[in-house]
This record gives sequence, C-alpha cells and structure tokens, in this order.
Amino acid sequence: MNAVNVNYTPAGGASKTLPYSADCKDANGWHYDSTTAPKQIIMCAHACSTLKADDTGGKVDIVFGCTTSVAAGGQLPR
Repeated sequence: MNAVNVNYTPAGGASKTLPYSADCKDANGWHYDSTTAPKQIIMCAHACSTLKADDTGGKVDIVFGCTTSVAAGGQLPR
C-alpha cells in the first residue's frame, strides 16, 4: 500500500507524480477508498477536474513498486 504512485501526463507535457493525500488537503492528490482494505484510488477534487477536462490525449498511470509520494506534511497510507 505504501508502494503505489499515480502519475499524470498531459498531452504533449511531462509526467507528474500526484501526491497521496488521505484528507485531500492537497486537492491535486489522491487517496484510497479504504485504508484497511483498499480497492480503488480516488482522485481529490482539483485532480479529478483536471483529469476529466483533459480530452486531448493525456494519460494516467498507476505505478506499483515505488515508495508513495506524499503531499507536504502528509503521511503514508497505513
């Protein structure tokens, strides 16, 4: 659970790792539907809006095996 990252690449742009943000204080982040038995990754408000608006060929990658990037002041999922 602490080895997952969400990367967003806008069309024609550079890939960016979105931070884990359990409480969505970082609106550009993401969190799990459940910290005890996660089944889904949920995008925080601004990240979700950005992804929905990108209809020009952007992509999202879920990357396993790398230490999770955390929002400033945030904590890794438990």
